[in-house]
Amino acid sequence: MTKTRGLPHSNEAERAVLAAVLLRPELLDELDLEPTTFYSDRHRRIFACYRELASRRSPIDLRTVQALLEESGELESIGGLAYLSGLDLDLPDLGRAPTYAGIVRDRARRRRLTELGRRVIEQALTGERELPEIVRETRFGLEDLEGGFGGSEHQSGAALTSSVLDQARERWQLRRDEGTTVFGLPTGIPRLDKKLSGLNQGLHILAGAPGMGKTSLALQIALHVARTHPVLYVSFENSGESLTLKAVCSHAGISSFDAFRGTADPDLLERAAAELAPQLNRLTLVDGSPALTVGKLRSLALKSMEQSSSRRCLLVVDYVQLMAKTVAELRSISDVRGKVDTLTGELIALGKRLGSPILVLSSQSRSGGGYGSGGGRDSLDSLKESGDLEFGGDVVMFLTEDKERGSTPPARAVHLSIKKHRHGPTDKIPLLFLADRGLYREESPQALPSFDR
Repeated sequence: MTKTRGLPHSNEAERAVLAAVLLRPELLDELDLEPTTFYSDRHRRIFACYRELASRRSPIDLRTVQALLEESGELESIGGLAYLSGLDLDLPDLGRAPTYAGIVRDRARRRRLTELGRRVIEQALTGERELPEIVRETRFGLEDLEGGFGGSEHQSGAALTSSVLDQARERWQLRRDEGTTVFGLPTGIPRLDKKLSGLNQGLHILAGAPGMGKTSLALQIALHVARTHPVLYVSFENSGESLTLKAVCSHAGISSFDAFRGTADPDLLERAAAELAPQLNRLTLVDGSPALTVGKLRSLALKSMEQSSSRRCLLVVDYVQLMAKTVAELRSISDVRGKVDTLTGELIALGKRLGSPILVLSSQSRSGGGYGSGGGRDSLDSLKESGDLEFGGDVVMFLTEDKERGSTPPARAVHLSIKKHRHGPTDKIPLLFLADRGLYREESPQALPSFDR
């Protein structure tokens, strides 16, 4: 007699994951799980409770979980406080939490595969559907399994109407009360803020040829945003110390090269660092490494938002092609273009999850960018090793040299060209760039004096 087997699951792994998050809440996002990934109904409810506490920016611990489950009337149904406090009895090693999460994910995918197989058998036997339809649905189901198990979030337009109208009314009232149309995070470049309404939720791409100062502009924007909001700056080219030195020297109005070779006045640097301290406290510098994942970035971002009591943050990636080639989790994808496109999709999803803007620096291809002969072109098809950057970006900007506009050395005349803007007009903003000081300013009579401290 054949023994009946239940659906694939691991009760021990599920308990171990729940215990790990209870002991180390920052694992919640790193483990990349959803309530539906769990087989046990009470484990689903406990994990959903974790998610709810995280969305409220509340701490996740035994008492807060107990209180929330009591509030929803679910505490007794999950086994009471005794079950919660005994979760860590099945946790052999907290450091192996990602392994336990992998087991939970694997069993969830096997259950979905089992359900898909059952459905296929039932439809094939009944003959109620045409064979091509069954084959097509089966193929889509298998492709969905290969891509993961989370599924896409979806809501009807009617369900979203209230939220959309509330946001429109809030912006209308803010414009009336404060006279501003900048509802996103301000960049500190007035004309750019006016065109974009600040940096809003979504993917913002900044491209340019080598030497055009992409990092300088991104760091300048990051420091301006850090006046009021937390910023994560991820760099695969510069160390955190190098970026901090650039920031302090730029604020002091001196060359970072002078500081590097020991000719900069240390008193000037100390005063500049003291003035920048509030911004630097909100700026988290992340050194790019193979171990870095989008899940870890999400965890860092949520932590910085919680510490700053902020609903938004700015995430800067410097730069996307190098991150795609470096991070270990993309090694299974053979071609670089595929890596970049996959990473782009993950960053877009991360921006939605955080409700925040993501500023991504991109290199240009030599053929499309044309920087070998003309300082770079503001062409969308010049974004290196990707098609998804062009189509997935909400805003795409280029730094290009302006040889027709005069400038007084060492300043360089540059254009910041907005070539794509999903929610508004494009434009070309004239800037001046002092490369030795890493400073960008709009070219206008009002802005020019700001080069002098």
